[in-house]
Amino acid sequence: MASGLEAPWSILTLPDGGVLVSERDAARIVEVLPDGSLRTVADVPGVAPAGEGGLLGLEYRAPDGDRPAYVYAMHTAPDDNRIVRMPLTGGRGGYALGAPEPILTGIPKASNHDGGRIAFGPDGLLYATTGDAALRDVAQDPGSLAGKILRMTAEGRPVPGNPFGNLVWSLGHRNPQGIAWDASGRLWAAEFGQNRWDELNLITPGGNYGWPVVEGVAGNPAFLDPVVQWPTSEASPSGLAILGDTLFVASLRGERIWTASPASGGAGRGQRPDAHRDALVRRRVRAHPRRGPGTGRRPVVPVEQHRRAGLAVRRRRPHLRGRSGAVTDVCTPEYPLGMAELERVRRWADALIALHLDPAEWSFGFDNAKKRAGLCNYTSKRITVSRYLAARYEDDEVHQILLHEVAHALAGPRAGHGPKWRQVADGLGYVGRRTHDGEIVDELAPWVGRCPAGHTHYRYRAPARPLSCGLCHRGFDRASLIDWRRREITAAMRRQAASRA
Repeated sequence: MASGLEAPWSILTLPDGGVLVSERDAARIVEVLPDGSLRTVADVPGVAPAGEGGLLGLEYRAPDGDRPAYVYAMHTAPDDNRIVRMPLTGGRGGYALGAPEPILTGIPKASNHDGGRIAFGPDGLLYATTGDAALRDVAQDPGSLAGKILRMTAEGRPVPGNPFGNLVWSLGHRNPQGIAWDASGRLWAAEFGQNRWDELNLITPGGNYGWPVVEGVAGNPAFLDPVVQWPTSEASPSGLAILGDTLFVASLRGERIWTASPASGGAGRGQRPDAHRDALVRRRVRAHPRRGPGTGRRPVVPVEQHRRAGLAVRRRRPHLRGRSGAVTDVCTPEYPLGMAELERVRRWADALIALHLDPAEWSFGFDNAKKRAGLCNYTSKRITVSRYLAARYEDDEVHQILLHEVAHALAGPRAGHGPKWRQVADGLGYVGRRTHDGEIVDELAPWVGRCPAGHTHYRYRAPARPLSCGLCHRGFDRASLIDWRRREITAAMRRQAASRA
C-alpha cells in the first residue's frame, strides 16, 4: 500500500511488474516501490492542472524492433486536452521517461468534464475518453472531439473503418473516465452522470449514448441505454477494470467499488439491454469501519437499491452466495415505477434456482395468495410467489422474498425458521425477518378497520379480539381501538385485482 500521493489519477502496471501512478494536480508520474515508498519518475512538462484537469490517464506500448517502449499520457494543457507519449527506459526502481511527444491535440478542455482515460484495445488501437468540457451540446456533434470515445492509431491518426470517418468511435457522452474490454473483446465504459444517474455502458461503434438529451436509461430508440446505472450519490465512477468476466468500477463519491458480471453475456448493438441487465450479478466492496478495506463483508452503510429508472426507496442490497462460495449481489435492473413485472420475477427466480438448487428438480411458479408473499413446497419441489403481491412490490422486495424461499429449500423441511434456516438465509444475503410483513392485497380484504386517528387497516379474517392501531401506539392502547366493518368483495373487484397482477 502506498500513501502520500497527490490526487492519484491513473495506475499503470508495466510488464516487468513495476507500477507507475499519475498525480493529476502535481503533473508528476511516480513509481510505487515494493515497500510502498514513492519515487518520482518524471515531472511532465506542459501540464496545466485546474479543477478536474491535469495529468490524467496513462498507458504503455511495448517496444518493437527499433521503436522504444512508450508511456502514453493524456493531460490538460494551457489551451486544450491532449495525448502525448514519452519513451520509457530503465527497469523497476530506475525508470526514466524522455520528452513528451504530442500525438493528438485540440481536445476541448474545461475545469471539469475532461474525461482522460486512455487504453490500447485488443485491436492494437488506442482509445481515449473525452468529457463534454461543460459544452454539453457538442457531445452530440460527431465533428467535435468532446463528449466522445475516440479510436486512433498509436500515432494519433484516425483509423479506417471508424464510423464517422474521423477519430470518433462513440458519442453522446458526458464524462466517461473508465474503459476496459471483456473476454469477448467488447468495450465497456463507466461514465459520470449529472445529478441523477451514473452509467456503465456497453460501447458499440457509432453508438449514441444520449447526453445531453437523456441521462441514464430513457428507453428512447434514438439512444443506447446504459446496462447498469447508479444514483450519483452511490457512484461517481472513475476507473474501470475487468478480470475474467467481472467488471470492477471504482466510485469516488460512493467511496466503494461496484462489480458487475458476467461481462461476456448480454446485449449487442441495437438491442434492448434487458437480458444483459437481468444476467448481471454485482457486488459492492467498501472499507468496513472495523474490519478494514477489502473484506467483502456486508458494509455498514445506508441502505441502497439499484433499479433501472428511479426507485425512491433504497434498501440494503441482497447478496447471493453461489455454489463456489463467492459472495455476490444480484443486480436488480431498474424499471420506471420500481414494480416487479411478473416475467422478470420468473427470470430472477429461475436464475436463483439454477445458482443454488438443481433446476432439474426444483421449479418456480406464481400462486394466488393474498397475504403470503412466497411459499416453498418441499413435496412438489416448487417455489411460488403471489402474483398479486409481486405486482405491487418493489424489485428489491421481490428478491428478498425469493431469497427467503430459496433458503427454505436449502435448509430443508425440518429447519422451519430456526437457526439452520437463519444461517442459510444470512449466507444468501437475506436481510428480512423470519416472516414477511409487507403489503397485502388490501382491495380483496373483506374486513376494513379505522382507528380514531383515521388510519385504515385490512384483514382477511374477522378479528377475534379487540385490536388497536400500531401506527398510533406501539403497544395495545384502548384509546386507539380499531373499528372493523365487513364489506362485500364482488366479482368485479376480484377481476380488477387480477388485472393489476
